[in-house]
Amino acid sequence: MADRSRNTMIHSASTLRFLLVDGRVPLEPLRILDRRRVQWLDHRVTFYALGTSHAILLEYGDTALTELLTCVPTAVQAHILELSGAHLPYTVSRTFDSLNYRCRLTPFELCGRDGLQSEFSSEDRISFTYHAEGELEEPITYIGWRGGDSTLSVETVHTYPNEGQGVRSESTFELSCRTVALKGSPAARLLPPSARSR
Repeated sequence: MADRSRNTMIHSASTLRFLLVDGRVPLEPLRILDRRRVQWLDHRVTFYALGTSHAILLEYGDTALTELLTCVPTAVQAHILELSGAHLPYTVSRTFDSLNYRCRLTPFELCGRDGLQSEFSSEDRISFTYHAEGELEEPITYIGWRGGDSTLSVETVHTYPNEGQGVRSESTFELSCRTVALKGSPAARLLPPSARSR
């Protein structure tokens, strides 16, 4: 688990907005608190834990797609393909050439068993605990991922103990069978770049 941020942060599930962005997004204004970059087939994927939210950057060749869940969507200066309203649940499905993308956002009440529903190895997940002034329980962000022959699955959980609420996202990035066959790639296993060079 990453080190805790000792700066007081504002946490509210009601202010979360989902964005799907064409290209890369400057995330520094949103406070990057932890990150992990991995390889899936010939795609680079970077997972970011932000201030009680997250971003996923998928890069393939000169093309990039960013999934973003944030409380400050106005800070995003980019070509926005999808933008959610204030109400959850929310579902989106888009196709980009050979890539099929789906995401489902679901709110839930905290009950003490509020982590990831799917099983992920310790190398394929990150979690970050935030300091929140005056809160008995600190908010946590969980991100887990799993890569297969043609599909990358990602689950995130963001908890807001002061409101007794959590938000779960379940995303899939799926390549067409024809694209996978042309690449001639073996079954994908997500590895950090350093591990692939061993």
